[in-house]
Amino acid sequence: MKKKTFNNLITTGLKELNPQKNDLYLGEWCIVDNHFKQKNKLKICNYHLNQKKKIKRDHYYLTKLYNKILPSVVTSLNKYHKLNKSKKYWEIIVGPTLVQLLSIFWDRWETIQLVFKKYKINQIPFLDYSQNDFITQDFYDLFVEKMNTHFWNNCIYSEILRDNSKIRIFKIENKKNKKKRFLNHWSKNQILKKFKSKKSSVSKFIFFDENFNKLNLIEFGVSQREFFIKDPIFMKKLDLSKEIGVRNIEINFQTKNTFEKTIVKKIVNFFPISHLEGMSRIKTFVKKIDIKTKYIVTSYGHINNDLFKVWLAEKIETKKSKLIIAHHGGTVEKEINFNSWENISDKLIGWEKNIKKKDYVQLSPIFLCKEKFALKNFTKLFFKKKILFLTTSSSLYTYRIEDKILSSQIKLHLNFWKIFFNKLPLHIKNEFLIRNNPQFDPWNLKRDLNLFFKRNVCSNFKNINTDIYRSKILINTSMSTSFFQSMHSGIPCILLLKDDLWNLSLDGKKIYYLLKKNKIIFTKPKLLVNHLIRINQDPLIWWNNNKTLKARSSFKKQFMKSGSFKHWCEYFSTLN
Repeated sequence: MKKKTFNNLITTGLKELNPQKNDLYLGEWCIVDNHFKQKNKLKICNYHLNQKKKIKRDHYYLTKLYNKILPSVVTSLNKYHKLNKSKKYWEIIVGPTLVQLLSIFWDRWETIQLVFKKYKINQIPFLDYSQNDFITQDFYDLFVEKMNTHFWNNCIYSEILRDNSKIRIFKIENKKNKKKRFLNHWSKNQILKKFKSKKSSVSKFIFFDENFNKLNLIEFGVSQREFFIKDPIFMKKLDLSKEIGVRNIEINFQTKNTFEKTIVKKIVNFFPISHLEGMSRIKTFVKKIDIKTKYIVTSYGHINNDLFKVWLAEKIETKKSKLIIAHHGGTVEKEINFNSWENISDKLIGWEKNIKKKDYVQLSPIFLCKEKFALKNFTKLFFKKKILFLTTSSSLYTYRIEDKILSSQIKLHLNFWKIFFNKLPLHIKNEFLIRNNPQFDPWNLKRDLNLFFKRNVCSNFKNINTDIYRSKILINTSMSTSFFQSMHSGIPCILLLKDDLWNLSLDGKKIYYLLKKNKIIFTKPKLLVNHLIRINQDPLIWWNNNKTLKARSSFKKQFMKSGSFKHWCEYFSTLN
């Protein structure tokens, strides 16, 4: 079959690429904010991860690749920095970066390969750039500031295609190109440490980005008979400026395909300055930090803050401190971040029961201990009960292969939700209120849904609990934090998924299908519509019947251990 020919392949949403109607668009992210009015007439490539089986296969491959490439990265970094540090030391520092970059390169690679199999392309335009344009200061700069932008992905696609395609690539002048100053973007949270006394300068626990609120810390302090104070030491601004030349860093491992050969050549060029040229400045500063502790507790710091990660790695390397990582947010996924958290932690606090992993403990989700129950009575007095539909969003560009909505898959899910809405009887449809993420909406879901309903159907409240407690039924679209909050509320809760989840443990799968059997999880809109018609008048009759109660109880035992923050205090007290 003869391939259809296109003059230009548009890879990102940059307006400078001068996209035309007769061009081929690599994905939905290319047109999310462009000027075309009739977007349905544009030719947009099918996203490679729309194949559900492929996601699972890709996740398995990347997990193996991460563990295969990591020892080689460790060797290369030790040689570059003239050190002799352990694998664990370097995984603490560069593990999060490697997890993201492997997923990013693989996603962009597979997207391009699918195009070449189906179409003939004459040329590919890119906005011109230099090495300094895509190199980031630190992980936070990479993850928060850059990886979801059109320009940074323009650089990724160009770097991949430059060495792996015979198609003509032409550069468009970048008029916005400016000289950069490499100043770090550490997270702004302060470390919490024991108030020093004459008795001892050593603290048993240090907390950083630990997700505790003020009441949690007071309760913990009372239980440990210690006072904790805030210290802004890991907020220190460091000028990482240094001339970035050619990074002649070899990663030697046996490659099996062209993608892996590309990774060997390219991935280090996308490492943040904090891992390479700027690391000596970080290490010099870290040596001045006089904090002695036995346990370092964090939920985010081991990911986001490279200054903290270098200090943490030094502490763990000396074996004078141990690392406790507590999961943040709700999750049911069996494997997260290619299991790197298990590799670097001495203790791992999670939500799921009976995970047969060393030094793993299940505690009640910390974010549920923060809930302000006063909202329940407030919403009862001032709001009419609604059916709350909680959407799920995704970043424009995929940064990690996981069991969630990824990139332009959101368009398929949005259409799936609209099919469900269209099947609803009008009197039930009029009761719907939609909660869209008020702080993250790159796909303009709020605008689209308001147009679809022909009214302002989306909530404007920032606090999710305000919407939850003014509802009679909660319909979630992902088994994530909001679903945990919904189940915790006691309000009838339903989960509508386009596809079944795959990244579950064996016990997790049993619970998942138990919830499906008892009409808490649906993957077919028509069945959910019929269920809503039956329960709408009094949803509590269904929600509180014996079978549903058993299913709810099983889910909570498996993923939402009941209890208060007191159980956290008791667990910490058992540590020697």
